Amino acid sequence: MKIAIIGAGGVGGQFGLRLAKAGNEVHFVAHPGPHFEAMKSNGLQLTSPHFGDAHLSDLSVTDNSKSLEPVDVVLLCTKLYDLEDAAQAAAPLLRDDSVVIPLQNGVESVERITPILGEQHVIVGSTFTSSHIEKPGHIKHVGRNQILRFGSNHAFAKPFYDACVDAGLMPEIYDDPEQMLWKKFIYLSSISGILATLRKPMKILKGPPLLQTMLDRAVDEAAAVGRAHGANIDDALIQAAKDDTRENLDEFRPSLLVDVERGKRTEVEWLSGAVHRLGQKHGVDTPLHSMFYAAVTAYESQSNVAGA
Repeated sequence: MKIAIIGAGGVGGQFGLRLAKAGNEVHFVAHPGPHFEAMKSNGLQLTSPHFGDAHLSDLSVTDNSKSLEPVDVVLLCTKLYDLEDAAQAAAPLLRDDSVVIPLQNGVESVERITPILGEQHVIVGSTFTSSHIEKPGHIKHVGRNQILRFGSNHAFAKPFYDACVDAGLMPEIYDDPEQMLWKKFIYLSSISGILATLRKPMKILKGPPLLQTMLDRAVDEAAAVGRAHGANIDDALIQAAKDDTRENLDEFRPSLLVDVERGKRTEVEWLSGAVHRLGQKHGVDTPLHSMFYAAVTAYESQSNVAGA
């Protein structure tokens, strides 16, 4: 398949390299900088203790998507605050039958990019993996997941699923992708919010029992907002999200926490911020998520990165 990766950071670099090593024609579109230059000069290195290391020396990498021919599939792998720019970069890569899959956190990506790209080109997507740029030209993947999730409602969905399987990835295809997206969101917004506010990894939740109670209530808040917003969220899905927060991942640091620790701009506006905003829209009280949103926004302001 012909695949374009918009954003060559941890997720984009990891998935793009695996797909390229499996024989797909993969093109990376990235901002100029040390990582971009390292990819152009030396290729891309992936370290993955569980799935095996990989290196690709001959890369197609550009900072101008207009220099590329149209592709079958475009993966948007940027941060949420760069999403509209990523969609604009994807537009020149589309044929009438091309598909764009946004892999950001949050539940608002599709509605944000559809006005730019057209409803016929966009399907719901999500990912469950943990990877980051270790140094320019080097992606480090930790953990035992490299999951891509996306909707079935496009002609390229099944061929792309097969390409992911051949690449050693862990694709999942859904007839109800919105439910999948909200299941991840009610978990991720809650665990990210509490850990970023506390500025501690997941093992802190093994401390005072009240912390786990707070986290369960945060999950309930996000689920109530999702239901009010029209998402298909049943009690079993809510319990599954709560069970996920009890996994033994002591050193797990969600990207929101990592960004706070590093004084970088965060995605809180589209995590707890989205729970707060949609809660206000639908008349659902969200005291915990509103507090998480306020706390992380304050950290950003103190770090002078809120508008970066």
